[in-house]
Amino acid sequence: MTDDEFEEFLADNLAPAERPPDLAFVAMNERLLALDRAVAQRRRTAWRRGLSDGLAAASLSAGLGLWTLWRPDWAHSAGAILPLLAGLMVVAWLVGHDWGADTAAPRP
Repeated sequence: MTDDEFEEFLADNLAPAERPPDLAFVAMNERLLALDRAVAQRRRTAWRRGLSDGLAAASLSAGLGLWTLWRPDWAHSAGAILPLLAGLMVVAWLVGHDWGADTAAPRP
């Protein structure tokens, strides 16, 4: 048996059989791809929400820090800080709120 004959023998005996495409395998992979896209979308939403919440917390902390450093003369009474804190909480909520987020779960 020559090398060419041996190669032909191997090609004939080891070649995969012809068969129709596996539709269940294709459907499974399409479902996995859809799941991967949904997870990626939720991950982006979580990052966006986390960054906006971090920005809101940083702005609140910066506002309170600046308040302690540059305290105005009228702020010596204990009740004067309450309107400022309320205003900072509103600003923090406005900055941190994700106005364009779709909270509904994505449908496949």
